[in-house]
Amino acid sequence: MQIQEISNLKKEIKIIISYYEVELEVDKKLKIMQKKICINGFRKGKVPKLILKNKYEAHIYEDTIKELMKKKFSEYILNKKIIILGEINYKVKIDNKNKNYNLYIKFSYYNKLKFNNLDKIIIKQPILKIENEDIDFFINTIIEENCDWNISDSSILKQNRVTISIEEICKNKKPNKVISNLIFITGKNIICNYIEDNLLDKKSGEYIILPLFLNKQKNIVKYNKLSLNYIIKIKKVEKKVLHNFNSKFFKKIGIEGISSYEEFKILIKKNIFIQSEYLSKMYIKNQIVKKFFLYNKINIPSILFENEIKNFLSTNLNCNLNDFSKINVLSLLHSSIKNKLINKTKHRMFFGEFFLHKKIRKNNINEKYLVEKTLEENKIPKKFWKKYKNNKNFTKKIINSNLENNIIKYILSKSVNKEKKINLKNLIKNLENYK
Repeated sequence: MQIQEISNLKKEIKIIISYYEVELEVDKKLKIMQKKICINGFRKGKVPKLILKNKYEAHIYEDTIKELMKKKFSEYILNKKIIILGEINYKVKIDNKNKNYNLYIKFSYYNKLKFNNLDKIIIKQPILKIENEDIDFFINTIIEENCDWNISDSSILKQNRVTISIEEICKNKKPNKVISNLIFITGKNIICNYIEDNLLDKKSGEYIILPLFLNKQKNIVKYNKLSLNYIIKIKKVEKKVLHNFNSKFFKKIGIEGISSYEEFKILIKKNIFIQSEYLSKMYIKNQIVKKFFLYNKINIPSILFENEIKNFLSTNLNCNLNDFSKINVLSLLHSSIKNKLINKTKHRMFFGEFFLHKKIRKNNINEKYLVEKTLEENKIPKKFWKKYKNNKNFTKKIINSNLENNIIKYILSKSVNKEKKINLKNLIKNLENYK
């Protein structure tokens, strides 16, 4: 087997399959087919092999070559302990001189993670001190996240929600719409400063023309430029409206039976300890992943990073990656978002691989018991349990959360653990890079 490294995480391998090997498999298939197939003029099992060969040989050869390729490729993957990413491209070339089929397979991959150096990892376990200012900070965060947005005719300011479209300027043609809707909040370090600074003080209905970076591949093939001018149209500007503490607001955030700020504060104080447990877990998770990648130099596959970008655009900016055409998407985003997406990719790689760890799987709790325990802890009435149990996404989420807890326990048992006193406000700010 010949192997060519196309790039750091891309390979092309050449698999050679002899005519003889293919002929043997084809012959086996024809014999099996001969026993089962019915053709007009012949009884079942009595169709001459030559007729079958003339009628089905081309399809059988094609299927056989694919099957042999998959078999040999699977053996290669298992032996090399690599994980394939995205599509596998292949082409077949016939070598009549040597009587071989040469299969050229291109694929992206990364090596399975080796969980080495866990004993070198130092984990600072947070000892949380919850103060009144933490509760106020928590309440303000809830208010901010559940605000309303009113359309504004004023110029764009920080903390406004803005909807833009991006169109490519085409000579003698209508502009080609690249992005129809991109929604973001200014001053939140989402869109790059270059675009945001040019949008500030503009109004809905106005536009700016800016050069935007293109994808490298398309530059080389078609444009021979690093950027092209694009029209960025401001479709909508919205101003934040914060709610008053009344029954309408409490109903909006799913709380009933309270009507004042004081009651709300008491309720938050009770629930903040549950939330703080989750945040502490996140804090530990982030340290584990950060230090694992620090001690184990691992390249992040671009396809995983691109998937993370796609998820971010669709869930946070109401955008579809396919809309971006030639534009280099990363050039639109703020550097802090790029860092968050890199961290998320690392998390997925690390925990995704660790989920398969034998010791973690072995310690896993019975799924039925786990779901019932979660429902009981959350005080869900038993009459609704069946509905939750039949919800595959809910069950999967519970199981993955349990597996994640097992992973953290396992790593903490191997790593060096220290305590760190921290208040809730600083803990939340520390987690900003990973949200």
